[in-house]
Amino acid sequence: HWVPFLYCPITELDAREMIQEIRGYHLLTGFRGSPQADVEAIVSTLVNISAMADILSAKAPELDINPLMVLPKNQGVKAVDVLLTFGH
Repeated sequence: HWVPFLYCPITELDAREMIQEIRGYHLLTGFRGSPQADVEAIVSTLVNISAMADILSAKAPELDINPLMVLPKNQGVKAVDVLLTFGH
């Protein structure tokens, strides 16, 4: 599977383009009658995480969010499990 990568920090435009490039993007748009996902919340989350990663990169080189649940439109996202590893 293909996943887009960019250097931090990213812009809102970068985040939107990344989201649109993923193979399952059509699932976020209300595919086959399912509710449309909160794409704006994904954009905001990606921009904010990239800004945080840019600031903390020397002290915390690893951030793992898995999964990031995307809720229906206007309901946000939910990080189920997050691991931030600080260096020595």
